[in-house]
Amino acid sequence: MGEARASLTKFITTIIIAVFIEGLVGVFETNTGAPSDILYPASLLVVATMIVISLGVFQRLSVDAERKKKKVGGEE
Repeated sequence: MGEARASLTKFITTIIIAVFIEGLVGVFETNTGAPSDILYPASLLVVATMIVISLGVFQRLSVDAERKKKKVGGEE
């Protein structure tokens, strides 16, 4: 289970980096345009932040589940 979690974390981290870069590039490209043009890049940054938070929650829950599984397996 730990190996699958590590692989998924690496994959999601790559996606997070790509979304953050896309959002930042979009913010810097739209700084001379109309103010409404910044909505898309700003929403990308918000989405990337939510993905980071979700990844943290996933990691926390999966580690807790692994610990419980080891604890229950060790008591039997």
